[in-house]
Amino acid sequence: MINNSGKTMTAVYMSPPDKDTWGENELEAPIADREKADFEWDRADYEGSDAGCVFDVMAEYEDGKWTALGAVDLCKETALNFK
Repeated sequence: MINNSGKTMTAVYMSPPDKDTWGENELEAPIADREKADFEWDRADYEGSDAGCVFDVMAEYEDGKWTALGAVDLCKETALNFK
């Protein structure tokens, strides 16, 4: 995860593109602006039809605003850059 948003990132949520709900917060700790953090997700948390590599990913910030990336292939991407 790369936080280039100008504010502290407090949460990251994932959802398969065909779902209307977000999963649990995947961040272990907040990420300050211009900082990077390793991000690991467990496929077992998204079993059944949810198991796969492609997810929508949403970052939430300390001010309550958010940024979403649609249909990201987490098996191929080496970094997610949130602006």
